[in-house]
Amino acid sequence: MHFLQFAGNTRAKELAAHAFDTGRIPHALLIDGPAGSGKRTFARILAQTAVCDGTGEKPCGMCRQCRNALALHHPDIIEVEGGKGPRSFPIDAVRQVRASAAVGPNDAARKVYILIHVQNMSEQAQNALLKLIEEPPAYALFLLICDSRFRVLPTVRSRCVEFSLGPVPEEEAVAALCAQDAELHEVDAHAAVRMAGGLIGQAKQGLYDGSFAASRAFCETFASALIGSAPYAFLRLSGTLEKDAALCNAFLALLPLLFRDALALREGLATALSGCADQAGTLARTFTRTALFALEEEAVSTRDSLERYANKPLLLTSLFARLWQVKNAL
Repeated sequence: MHFLQFAGNTRAKELAAHAFDTGRIPHALLIDGPAGSGKRTFARILAQTAVCDGTGEKPCGMCRQCRNALALHHPDIIEVEGGKGPRSFPIDAVRQVRASAAVGPNDAARKVYILIHVQNMSEQAQNALLKLIEEPPAYALFLLICDSRFRVLPTVRSRCVEFSLGPVPEEEAVAALCAQDAELHEVDAHAAVRMAGGLIGQAKQGLYDGSFAASRAFCETFASALIGSAPYAFLRLSGTLEKDAALCNAFLALLPLLFRDALALREGLATALSGCADQAGTLARTFTRTALFALEEEAVSTRDSLERYANKPLLLTSLFARLWQVKNAL
């Protein structure tokens, strides 16, 4: 099976290749992973493989089925996307999929359904989906995409083969980004991959929406305020992040890297994880090793809480207050 330059995730690719190459394709697959891990891309590769009628390694990329799949207008590959909030994938959408699946393929040997954000189905909607995948038509393949398999009912999961996607090793992720954009500087690609934690989708978004560049610019203001003597001016910076979600996400990803750079510089080591060498040097000269460790711990804790914390303004205010307290306590 050919994965069309899909980087990393070796285990998931091996499992999928074994299933498709041997012809023992499950009728339902559950693909989970954090935002930017390539779940939709992976599902589309599997869907293209399922409809490919070329000879040799699949997907061949050359047959009519593959060309239609790559162009995202194959009549037998149907994508249904729920919303991003709880219960935003309605049961009516599942019923429509059930009605559609009762009709055979239009052109290919299989009919593939890619259901996105299934974790946002209500319990009623998931039970309706369960009835469909328990006794599916022989020609149907269901690819269920979610951020976390643990937000899907155990009964649904039990009917699926599970694939988990995650971060990609830095060098492989950088190579993938540079292969997709010949004008991308390798230094910028490395910085983006580090800030995105190895998630290529997040790295691409941060590069092309400008949020990573903006976060570096914000870093200069942040570092100056942190070593300053005006607590209100420092705390007020949290308000800037509250108003710009993309900048907030990018900066909270950068912040632990900034403190790690400062720690390394304080120990006489060369490092450039954050891409903010000047600011890291300033912090290294200002704070003790103990303070920098404590600052990094606060940054990591906040970054990890970002996705599950409902009140982002309070989270940001609390972070800046704790950073200021660490500064003055050590």
